[in-house]
Amino acid sequence: RIFGFDPTAKVEYTRWLEYALTSPLQIWIVASLFFVGDIMTMTALAGAQLGLVLLGALIEYFNGRARKKEKSDLS
Repeated sequence: RIFGFDPTAKVEYTRWLEYALTSPLQIWIVASLFFVGDIMTMTALAGAQLGLVLLGALIEYFNGRARKKEKSDLS
């Protein structure tokens, strides 16, 4: 459980934080390699990717809550 990482937890916050920080940067690099030079387009692409990553984290969080509730309802 170093730096908040718990492999048995439903949501790994450190993994989603790493995705949120690196994924937009990767999109920025790929766009620049394909000669997308407009700064607003590259910013929009990076922002859209960040939004998708955060949406995935929310889905995982609420899915874990639903599973906990389902488990408690069955008990």
